[in-house]
Amino acid sequence: MGEIIGRILFVAMAVVLVNIYVLRIATVSGASMKPTLHGGDVVLCSPLGYEPDYGDIVVTELDIGEGDLVKRIVALAGDTVDIDPATGAVSVNGKAVDEPYITEAIREEAEIDFPAVVPPGRVFLLGDNRNHSVDSRREVVGMVPESTILGKVVFRIWPLEGFGPM
Repeated sequence: MGEIIGRILFVAMAVVLVNIYVLRIATVSGASMKPTLHGGDVVLCSPLGYEPDYGDIVVTELDIGEGDLVKRIVALAGDTVDIDPATGAVSVNGKAVDEPYITEAIREEAEIDFPAVVPPGRVFLLGDNRNHSVDSRREVVGMVPESTILGKVVFRIWPLEGFGPM
């Protein structure tokens, strides 16, 4: 009996360690990442040796009351990000960001002033569905601390028709 309990504890510890250090499961909430990801999609993110980079889709532990916050990194610490209020075009350090994953330009006004410099240790995140996303343009999210990033989305496990690497 003691051996069985020992094995159960070992497996439980292994699952916890894998979840913390190797792969984490996250569920996309809402429509903010359409068309790339949809509400209810289940993804795996990896924190293993992760360093934030442009264009990465990440999961953060930032709690704004909407479940897992899944967004795309647009700017890194020290970058100047700007959003043209007339066209909705996003630029970083004076260069337009190539965004083939969005379907429409930003029409909503931001709650922060642009251009904005990303502070040290933080990133600027946007949802792919810009007009239906609570992201770094909103005060509730703001410039996100790198320390809150749980990892880069590397694989979609649900729904099955979207199963595969990201």
